[in-house]
Amino acid sequence: GIARLSRENFNSYKSKIRQDILGRFGQTHVKELEIAAVGGKPDTRFGLMLDRGRIRMEE
Repeated sequence: GIARLSRENFNSYKSKIRQDILGRFGQTHVKELEIAAVGGKPDTRFGLMLDRGRIRMEE
């Protein structure tokens, strides 16, 4: 599970996701769509910095 995710595995997944975002949306949108760190150690959290109002769910 995610609780047992090592730093190396997390960084590997994060890098792969970044490459997918880059390939699909281009360099201009990477910064707003990539996984970003918020806060400092040991309370660092990760997430998207995209405004919630811009997220749209479609069927």
